[in-house]
Amino acid sequence: VAGMLGALGWRARTPATWTRGVYHAGVNGAVCGVLSEGALSGAMQVAMRCSHQRRGMCDDRSVTPPPPPANKPSDTKELTGTDGDGLADAKNPEGAFSIDELLADDGKIESSAAMSGSSKSLSNAFSEKMSAALRRVARERREQSAELQDPTCPPLEKKKVPRTPGTRHQRLLDLSNVYTGDPMSHLTKRLPRTGGRNNTGRITVWHRGGGYKRFWREVDFKRKRFTDRPATVERIERDPNRSSLIALLRYDDMPHWKEKYLKYLRLFDAHMPQTNDAPVTPGLTVLAEVEAEKKAVEERKLAFDRMTPEQKEARIQERKFFYTWKKGRRLLVRQLIRHAPFLSHEERYLYILCPQKIKVGQRIMSSRTGPVDIVPGNAMPLRYMPVGTVVHNIEFHPGAGGKICRAAGTSATLLEKKEDEKLALLRMQSKEIRHVFLDCLATVGVVSNPEHKNQVYGKAGWRRNMGWRPVVRGVAMNPVDHPHGGGEGTTKGGRPSCTPWGKPTKGCYRTRKKRKDQMTTCLIVQRRPVRGQAFLIKKRVKRRAKQ
Repeated sequence: VAGMLGALGWRARTPATWTRGVYHAGVNGAVCGVLSEGALSGAMQVAMRCSHQRRGMCDDRSVTPPPPPANKPSDTKELTGTDGDGLADAKNPEGAFSIDELLADDGKIESSAAMSGSSKSLSNAFSEKMSAALRRVARERREQSAELQDPTCPPLEKKKVPRTPGTRHQRLLDLSNVYTGDPMSHLTKRLPRTGGRNNTGRITVWHRGGGYKRFWREVDFKRKRFTDRPATVERIERDPNRSSLIALLRYDDMPHWKEKYLKYLRLFDAHMPQTNDAPVTPGLTVLAEVEAEKKAVEERKLAFDRMTPEQKEARIQERKFFYTWKKGRRLLVRQLIRHAPFLSHEERYLYILCPQKIKVGQRIMSSRTGPVDIVPGNAMPLRYMPVGTVVHNIEFHPGAGGKICRAAGTSATLLEKKEDEKLALLRMQSKEIRHVFLDCLATVGVVSNPEHKNQVYGKAGWRRNMGWRPVVRGVAMNPVDHPHGGGEGTTKGGRPSCTPWGKPTKGCYRTRKKRKDQMTTCLIVQRRPVRGQAFLIKKRVKRRAKQ
């Protein structure tokens, strides 16, 4: 700022023949002055010295500038090291320079400019160093802001300049710190588009259709494929099929599991049948056939024991399966890889729901047989969690996979554990209090992306790209399509608001089946507050008072 002011001051009282050179000298003096310890003296010195060197180019009638002050030792100090701005660094030659170097370059450029009669080379020489320093500052500031920002809680973007009506009120998520590239190919599959139609071609889900193509990400909700095996968070991704973010895990190899896994492979290979054909006489067990099968199993075990170490290592990497027949039905029996000591590249990667406050490189684990650390991302049964833990991705039945609290920003709190009844008491975000079995698995933490609900898409085309079609009012339809349809001109429907199938839409009209409601009523301690519930309670009280 001091150099700029000095340059502007000299520009006001000097001829136009050398004003441009003084201005560039003032800009360079400002940059050097900010980087040095003596900001004011360094900037003014460069401006005054450069203007003094241009006296040969001035007119005889011009005012002679005052002589430059004596150089101070602090002004000739090399501008290396790292300031708070990070503009100069000894390891980066593009961003490190000194005042003496600037003055030397200025003198060389002055002589060439006097010979050619132009001063363009002066600005070009300094602009390269200035642009390199400014680019480095911008890059470091972006890195610092990325470190401070939590990628699991992306904020809303700053309000944009309304260049179009669609961007005037648009507020989307800032996903600059979230991985938005291609997902893992073996964990995705093509998602067919139905347009809201069932297998007969009839529309069963209204207002759906169109939009961008999507690929379904296979998320591990059960967390039982690799239990008691540590994993590392590789990256945090965006999933277009859900409101929350997902995290890619990379599971480790466990070499000390080799002996236990070889015992399992010995039994698996021994009982694997030689053919997958259906039995000729199903259900009949002949004594001779049973004895022959037992003898074959023992022979396969001895053959496995005679394998060399190299053959056993190769067998560990193999993944075999066979078919078994039970009651006339063919069942697939796969080799378990849960306790495999070594995993392939495709087997070791899995997606999970990303909780808040999780970081890339963090170590997490899931277990169904014991407790693990209370860290976001760790999964274990509710039995081993302390009271007051905030959890998400909760199972209804043990082993069935998480069903509760999977949307963005949702969670539940563990209130009580009843060991005698094998039940846990949970409070949902909707204020509902319900029981869940103690052996049900849950993940510690809150689901990521809490700002998803605050997004403003700004225009209808954005929603069309997401696969949503327009919603048509019932009064704008024909009588064959809606009870509110028909009439001459604009009508009010002629009846209370209802669905296309005649069910009331306003008030507390319940459409849930009684049988289905009774199945879960036994586990719900306190229902969530419903809109209009206070009105129904008052109405019920008045009715009882009249009776």
